[in-house]
Amino acid sequence: RVQQFSRQVEVDFQRITRVGQRAALAFSGMTAALTLTTRRAASYASTMDKVASQTGIAVEQMQELAFAANQSNADLASLESGLRAFVRRTAEAAAGNTSFLKGFERLGFTQEQVRAGLQDIDGFLMQVADRVAELGTTAEQSAVLMTIMGDAGRRLVPFMSQGARGIRELREQAQELGLVMDEQAVRRHVPKHLNKKQNTLVTR
Repeated sequence: RVQQFSRQVEVDFQRITRVGQRAALAFSGMTAALTLTTRRAASYASTMDKVASQTGIAVEQMQELAFAANQSNADLASLESGLRAFVRRTAEAAAGNTSFLKGFERLGFTQEQVRAGLQDIDGFLMQVADRVAELGTTAEQSAVLMTIMGDAGRRLVPFMSQGARGIRELREQAQELGLVMDEQAVRRHVPKHLNKKQNTLVTR
């Protein structure tokens, strides 16, 4: 009986040990996943805050645009690059740069309208999307977008060619799905050492 009891204790101990090991592994996996998720959230928030600061587009609107672009097979890096170029080239076209102004004129905008667009860059982006949607071919859309959004323009054709209505529907989806954080929530995710470096508006 003593031997039987000892064997049972040993079996139970081994069982508890295995359960403990599995629990430790599970906990370790959860911790790693949480750490990765936190890092991704911080990276995403940093990008949204940075691009919003550099383009003048509100951080909430930036998140909507990011979701809409993603749903249109455009990656965040292309959107980020394209928006920076768009703001810079809009400002230069408004100031009389003929190379960039030709791109806007191809879409039917005058220099005065481009200058007015700088007051509401997000709204102007939607106006541009409507004009791009009206162009006859993908080649034309790509050519115009590369003029006013840089090399990223060609990758943003599926996104911009939906027009304002298509983009706004996707933006509304982002809100309905609860994917848009307010500015304070975004700032809480941004590492403090980055907050001080991301407030330069891109105008050149």
